[in-house]
Amino acid sequence: MDPNQTNPQKEKKSKRIIITRKEMDSAFRSHVKTWEEARNVPFEKLKQNHCRKMILFYTVECGLKAYFMSKKNLESTEMETDSTTISGLGHNLNKILVQLKMNFEIPPITKNTDKPVECLHLHQAWRYGKDLDAGQEIECLKKLVNILNELVNRFNGGSEWKN
Repeated sequence: MDPNQTNPQKEKKSKRIIITRKEMDSAFRSHVKTWEEARNVPFEKLKQNHCRKMILFYTVECGLKAYFMSKKNLESTEMETDSTTISGLGHNLNKILVQLKMNFEIPPITKNTDKPVECLHLHQAWRYGKDLDAGQEIECLKKLVNILNELVNRFNGGSEWKN
């Protein structure tokens, strides 16, 4: 291979950015403030606003990861504990909930005969406007708010959001 050419095998490997615990915590708090703007919106109306659903998802994701890093005393996302890195958990909220021993689970959401959308792909379904079962989606949103309430209370004893 010509040394001036790039190796296609190496190009496929994506390098994740490294986030510090302080940055993750700050992202969580920032997302919480953004989510607060939507907290009084009924779930039925929230169903139509994919951006707000994504904010809720990412708020919970950052909160779970910040809490994980705090509990495991990790200073950045590249640090490993028990063969687990934050980066390796990706967007799989259920996997993070299990790691934290939190008693929550986000079930898959379906629509008619479509393949179920697993928790780790919800952010994509909402980003691209995937039509999901309304009842299941509302239950999922309620669970995400419950997880967010738990995280806020664990971080700073803050007030709960109800919908």
